[in-house]
Amino acid sequence: SCTHNDKTKFLVVLFISLLFGHVVFLLSGFFAGHSIMCAITGTFQHYFWLSSFFCMNIISYKLFHTFQNTTVVSTDSFPRLLSGFIYVTGIPLVIVITCLVLQLNGLFQYGGPSACWIVGSLNIGLFFNLPIGVIILVNIIFFCLTTIAINKSMNDAAGASSIYDRQQRIAIHIKTSTAVGFTWLTGLLSNIPYMSFMRYVFVFLASSNGLFVSLSFTANSRMLNNIRNSLKWHEPSK
Repeated sequence: SCTHNDKTKFLVVLFISLLFGHVVFLLSGFFAGHSIMCAITGTFQHYFWLSSFFCMNIISYKLFHTFQNTTVVSTDSFPRLLSGFIYVTGIPLVIVITCLVLQLNGLFQYGGPSACWIVGSLNIGLFFNLPIGVIILVNIIFFCLTTIAINKSMNDAAGASSIYDRQQRIAIHIKTSTAVGFTWLTGLLSNIPYMSFMRYVFVFLASSNGLFVSLSFTANSRMLNNIRNSLKWHEPSK
């Protein structure tokens, strides 16, 4: 079984990927008229967004693996962690390098006149929408299996009141859903005719994805108590 530290490490990678993805996205607005810098920022955007999705995929798998197994492993397995890091960083790199090779042959383009991103709906569909669509589908499967495993383990547990039990289940399901990438479904739906209004929902949810994941996996009662105690400590004495 995977350890808590495994998920924490990949959560850190996810936060870093989302952070750099958003930073490069913001910087790309300054390079819209500069072909070389626009292509560079488009390339890095592509890589960091893909990397964040592969991180969500492995976190979804590890959550599923955690709730499917009861055996606790006290130490990290370096080969397992290394293979995970290669997965979340290497596969996006392979996709981006493939795109760069195609660009050298005139079959692909990073950076356009209006946006520093992948040019052409076909290229966007093949090298971005398709990978993240497959990952989201797999993550949904992991989410459903994890939900079933959580419900089964909580049904087997005794002594919890029905209200508390229901609240616990809702909280756990919300936490696990933030790492699945559901927010990006609105982006995919916005490409469907007559559903362009979903772009506004997508912009809000996608820009807040890191916040949702952070609150879900780091905001607990101990952290909130520490914040509360820190605020009390800084209160001026009367």
